[in-house]
Amino acid sequence: LMVLMTVPVVPTGAWTSPVIDAALPGDLLRRLSHTLAHRVFWYASRGDLNRGRARLGLPLATRPAVDSLVGGGTPILALHSRHLLPAPPDWPAHCQVVGTPCPDPPMRALLGEQAMSDGVSAFLDRGEAPFFIGFGSMPVLDPAAMLEITGAALDAVGGRAIIGAGWTRLPPSAQSPRICTVGAVDHDRLLPRCAAMIHHGGTGTTAAAARAGIPAGVLSVFGDQHFWGRQVEALGIGVHARFRRLTRERLIGMLRALRDPARIARAAAVGEQMRAEDTNALLLSAVERSAGSAPIPHIS
Repeated sequence: LMVLMTVPVVPTGAWTSPVIDAALPGDLLRRLSHTLAHRVFWYASRGDLNRGRARLGLPLATRPAVDSLVGGGTPILALHSRHLLPAPPDWPAHCQVVGTPCPDPPMRALLGEQAMSDGVSAFLDRGEAPFFIGFGSMPVLDPAAMLEITGAALDAVGGRAIIGAGWTRLPPSAQSPRICTVGAVDHDRLLPRCAAMIHHGGTGTTAAAARAGIPAGVLSVFGDQHFWGRQVEALGIGVHARFRRLTRERLIGMLRALRDPARIARAAAVGEQMRAEDTNALLLSAVERSAGSAPIPHIS
C-alpha cells in the first residue's frame, strides 16, 4: 500500500492542519491541530469503517487510520510541489513531497478537458490577456449575481475575463464583450495566456495556476482551500479572501492586486521552477523505490 495524499495532513509543527480555518502559532499547537482534525474525522466515520472491518473478519479499529499508516511506515506521497510547500523537517522519511501529476493531452481529453475552441482563441486574440475566473467543483449558488459583480469589476479596472463554468450553471446572458465562458478546459493550454487566475483554492487548481506562472486570487469556500489561499499569499504569488465575503469592491481590489508587478514577477519565477519539475517521473520513482519493500499496513 502507498498513500497518495492530495492534502498535506501528515502531522507536523510546520503548519496548522489544512482543514482547520486558522493559522495557529507555535509548533505544539500546530501539531495538535492535526491530531484534533484526525480525531474529528475518525469519530464521524469509525462506525462505517468498523462495520466494513467486521464483515471482513478484521478486528475493530480503535484510532484514526492515519496514525497507524504514519507510525507503521506506509509510504505517503504528497501530491503538491515543493515550490509551493516544501516537506517539513519533522515528517518521517517515508512521507515525501513528489509534486502534482500532470496528465498528458489524451488523458485530459478522457477526463473531459477540451482544447481551446475557436471562440476562446478568438477572444484571447482580440485584446490584452484576460483574467481566468473559475470555481471548479464549488457551484456558485447565484451565478447571475456573480456575473453582475464580475462584469462591474471588470468595467472598473478595464479588464477582460474568461469564466470557467465548472459545476456552475451559467445563464445564457453570461456572454458580453468583456466576458467569455468555457466549460471544462485544459488549464495547461489556457492559463499561460491569461494575466491571472481567480479560483476556489483547491489543491489541483492552485497547482495549475502556479505552474502557469500567473498570480492567483483565491476565494476560498471550505476545507483546505483557506490553507492554500494563505500559502499563495505567503509566497507572494497571490491574494486570498473568503468567497462568502465577495463584493464588487473586494473583487475590484483583488483584480488590481493581481496586476501588481512584484506578484507577477514572483509568480513567473515560481512557475518556472514548477515547470522544471518532472512530477510524473518523481512520482514513478517514488513508487518504484517502495514497490516490494513497503510494509504491510496494520490498522489498529
